[in-house]
Amino acid sequence: RYYSRKEANFNVDGDLSELLRLEQELWREDPGSVECTFGQVAFWSAQLLDDDWTARLWYDGDLLVGWGWLTGGTELEWEVRPSHRELLDEVLDWAEPREVLVRATHADAIERLRAHGLEHDPAAPWMRSSGGWDGGWLVGFSLAAWRRGGGRVRH
Repeated sequence: RYYSRKEANFNVDGDLSELLRLEQELWREDPGSVECTFGQVAFWSAQLLDDDWTARLWYDGDLLVGWGWLTGGTELEWEVRPSHRELLDEVLDWAEPREVLVRATHADAIERLRAHGLEHDPAAPWMRSSGGWDGGWLVGFSLAAWRRGGGRVRH
């Protein structure tokens, strides 16, 4: 159903602008559904000068329906349209992240993260709002793996 643009084709001018337009559109429609704000994406775009990131955009026809931005091979920032929530599974399969931020109010996303082996890490050093944000706290998730013979290992 979806097709994606390959990471090697990520065009700073065109693709970054599309990504930012999507964030603005989603914010106007329902700020509570947004995973990453326009400001966060603009801040992360400073990484474009580095070579430790990769990004992928997913389309349904000509409509941008989601994106993933993987930094350092472990930390995933992402967004999917609320109408395409199942796309998060494909983003997670592509990125195989060890760290992900998700809003505590996004139960569907949390369920999908858990299905991909990610668990809430209350000791994670995520930034939290100091006020003025009524959309819920961000919850840090990190990869949980199992050793042979049992026992969880944090990565």
